[in-house]
Amino acid sequence: MKIDIKICRKIIMLALILTTILFIFIQSMISPEASENESDSVGEIIVDTAEDIIGNETETEKNAVESVRLFVEKHLRKLAHFLEYALLGAEMLVLLYFERGAQGKERFKPPIHIKYCIISVVFAVLVAFFDETVQHFSGRGPAITDMWIDIAGYTTATVIAYA
Repeated sequence: MKIDIKICRKIIMLALILTTILFIFIQSMISPEASENESDSVGEIIVDTAEDIIGNETETEKNAVESVRLFVEKHLRKLAHFLEYALLGAEMLVLLYFERGAQGKERFKPPIHIKYCIISVVFAVLVAFFDETVQHFSGRGPAITDMWIDIAGYTTATVIAYA
């Protein structure tokens, strides 16, 4: 029995996409306290790494590390939203690339077929909507701004991967 490589690629990409969505939803189901602890742990790793790279001997180095700490405290959770969806966007583009593979050299000659753009955008909006809905049931506050960040991450990665 011969295995069709095109089908295998699509199945692998679907599995990666589903795994990423599962990861996103699991993160959304974590209680507010556990989520904050997780963010704090990751933030400390980032700050400690920055301190190892930058140093902590001069006043300038201390100020730089403090700037990293403040950035992490303020933006880490939003950056995590952005990056989760950026990964999802890149994975979806690869899947659509494989889906359009039957057209050979025409795969991604501009303009991309409008059908693929619509599918991709609707997919991103639906996943972001359900992600924020899941957060509501875990005791965390859903936020429209998080949905916009999710969609921005997804779109950014898709555009970069396409380019």
